[in-house]
Amino acid sequence: MRGMASRHTIPSKCLHPNAGNIECRGKIVNSHTVSKSSTLRRVALGGHVYHFKPDVNALFDNGGELSCILVGVSRASTFLGFCRRHDKEMFSPVEDETFQSNEIHTFLLGYRALTKEIYAKESVREFIPQMRELDRGRTVSEHEFLQNTLNAFLRGTELGLRDLYHHKTSYDKAFNANDYSSSKYLVLRFSAVPNIVFSGALYPEYDLSGNALQTLGQGAGILDSVAVNAIATPEGGAVIFHWLGDNNTDIKLAKSIIAIPNEQKGSAITQFAFEAFENLFISPEWWDGLDPRLRDILAKRVLCGGSVRNHGPECFVPDGNEYFNWGDCTVEHNLDTSG
Repeated sequence: MRGMASRHTIPSKCLHPNAGNIECRGKIVNSHTVSKSSTLRRVALGGHVYHFKPDVNALFDNGGELSCILVGVSRASTFLGFCRRHDKEMFSPVEDETFQSNEIHTFLLGYRALTKEIYAKESVREFIPQMRELDRGRTVSEHEFLQNTLNAFLRGTELGLRDLYHHKTSYDKAFNANDYSSSKYLVLRFSAVPNIVFSGALYPEYDLSGNALQTLGQGAGILDSVAVNAIATPEGGAVIFHWLGDNNTDIKLAKSIIAIPNEQKGSAITQFAFEAFENLFISPEWWDGLDPRLRDILAKRVLCGGSVRNHGPECFVPDGNEYFNWGDCTVEHNLDTSG
């Protein structure tokens, strides 16, 4: 259960490394984690994209499956995470310039994905007391199911926030020092405009070969995190994986992605994104034209990682279905993959 639909949000605040009354200017704005002009509009149909709406009632009413709804590009992927000044100044290199596979551009996309996850988890944590009231009128078994689910969810949210803030501290230090030497990235460039765009950060349990990377939910140590973005580019599209420093978790994940044949990478990333990210936006033209069997397979992956269905070693392993051909693929990175 990665998020819940609600009008309730946490008080907005700027998450810039130097946020404060002196540094901040203007109100907290709706920041787009996925660029509206350069990316969302390229995927949209009639100014709208599909999005799976998080909804706690889905746990009771339709077996945990979420509704896929149309949302306008002005509202898609936004969060109240930065003041007007910092949103403009910090992200102008990736908003106003053509994306480049380098340490700075990938860092900024990673930072924005990370702060979006912080905002989302804090918002949901604040809403949990209200969510506990949603079992009114339900059966005893439904009451126990909801309360046990929320207890586990709260524990996971607290651990997730602890680790996210740990990684944010590292990002903040790198930004303030203007030192991006620890910035690591894997970029997959495609000749076709993506069928999906997304932005998020996760703690990968498994790579795309089914190998275990790290164990979630133990709370003993800080988990390795990776930020992932899918964007449109003038030439087609790109999927960007980013993290700081050298760690075996993300290196192994990157190697498993590189090992996938280029002609299969588009479908593999599509499967991966439906498994991993709530902040996912879908081309209506592609989704409506997709074989209903394949559409059903992807829809059932949406709540993977939550209480309805847990990740398993096979969750990211390409299932052999051709969901989308993203055309020619070029792999760019600054990693040591020789080991």
